[in-house]
Amino acid sequence: MIEIGKCGKPHGLNGTLKCQIDERYLDDVLQAKAIFIGVGANPIPYFIESAREGNSFLVKLEDVNSKEDAETLAHKPIFLREEDLMEHEEEEEDEFSDDRYEKWIGYTIIDEEMGLIGKIEKILSLPGHFTALIMHDEKEVLIPLHESLIVRINKEKKELVFNLPSGLLNL
Repeated sequence: MIEIGKCGKPHGLNGTLKCQIDERYLDDVLQAKAIFIGVGANPIPYFIESAREGNSFLVKLEDVNSKEDAETLAHKPIFLREEDLMEHEEEEEDEFSDDRYEKWIGYTIIDEEMGLIGKIEKILSLPGHFTALIMHDEKEVLIPLHESLIVRINKEKKELVFNLPSGLLNL
């Protein structure tokens, strides 16, 4: 099994999940009949009713029919079987590796709630983590580059969509 992303928050009331899927595997999920979700020691298979890409990647799973059902899967890892993966170019680069961050210079940071935040000017390596230096309201702001805060990465538009903690920009 290959970890391809994680479940996010429920979307709506019918059990649809907002998911964070590694961009390399978006087409694989759209073609798959089932995904596996890491609930407990062994990933559990869930059949896909529908999957669609838009502002967010939304997945509706069979037998997940309410917001409450979806909440039990929130923040759990998503896997696909290796045989369900299409042929990929050898791109073994981890989205969150040290080299990856340097490529984000020039990307625009957008927050789901506040909208446009700013453009990444510089990447700083601080003890234990990396941060993006941006200009926001004419002052320098540091944004932690932690995968739990990043909702999605759009390479074509050069955008990072975050779910930032409230008050972070006021520090």
